Amino acid sequence: MKRIIKCIIFIIIFLIIIAILSKIFIPKNNTLEAGIGKRKQPASGILTEPENTIDVLVLGDSESYNSYIPLELWNQYGFTSYVCGTPAQRISNSYEYLKSAFNTQKPKIVILEANNLYTKNGVVRRIKEYIDKKIPAFEYHDRWKSLSKEDFYKSSEYTEIVNDKGYRYSNKVRIVKKSKRENFMQVNENAKNIPGYNKKILKEIKDYCDKNGAKLILYSSPAPANWSYDKHNGIEKCAKDSRIEYIDLNLKVDELQINWKEDSQEKRGEHLNYTGALKVTNYLGNYLKEHNELPDHRQDEKYNSWNEAYNNFQKEIEESKKASV
Repeated sequence: MKRIIKCIIFIIIFLIIIAILSKIFIPKNNTLEAGIGKRKQPASGILTEPENTIDVLVLGDSESYNSYIPLELWNQYGFTSYVCGTPAQRISNSYEYLKSAFNTQKPKIVILEANNLYTKNGVVRRIKEYIDKKIPAFEYHDRWKSLSKEDFYKSSEYTEIVNDKGYRYSNKVRIVKKSKRENFMQVNENAKNIPGYNKKILKEIKDYCDKNGAKLILYSSPAPANWSYDKHNGIEKCAKDSRIEYIDLNLKVDELQINWKEDSQEKRGEHLNYTGALKVTNYLGNYLKEHNELPDHRQDEKYNSWNEAYNNFQKEIEESKKASV
């Protein structure tokens, strides 16, 4: 009996210590210096945007933040949007970013890049995600090297504004291999199966959006390295069963005028560069204008910071062009 009591006391003390360490280790700001991490930092910027000012929320893995440019959408249509995409973002991560964004925003449209519906979420991975979410001390255990006095008493307060609104600019150009770019969307009747767990989370995302008055849209960015007609069929069926709009831009490469000799960052055709992302953004912007009622904020003084952000974005592009010459 005494051993059992000692074990219980030990577990309680251990949990208390872990809880205290979690509060200390969790980043107190969304800056790299505060320990937020390069992978999460751009997506975290939505928490510094003024409340209820984002019309469109974009989620997904690297396909999302390499294909969608919020500030171009702003310049053309006056829609406000933010990309909460992160590298290798799983569908379960997308759901967490969605709920986090809705703490301060009420987007009318939620766009999910569909590539992560095919990313496996094994039991071990799901357990790790659960532990990291419930016990941040494990996720941020490396922060002991850079702890400051503020980490011991200050609560988290995000202040770092991300000028590009989650988009990650790249002017890198690589010619996509002929074997990759030709016939990668050859029509067939096969449908690649979506893991059951991912379907379950997608349903939860759809239900959450419905409950909060947001319309969910799936899209697939042009990517010969990642996409096939088998995947298209799988997503199309899933979207139809779930009553979700689906836009597969891999079927619209010619309409978009994607040039695989100019619009890709890699030879495999995994990610679009800036010129490719412009074409995708133009298409999605026009689609949103035609199919949804979103306000044009360009004449609203409340959104003047977006004009400033766009101007800074253009300067970033010009400086990048000069540096690459």
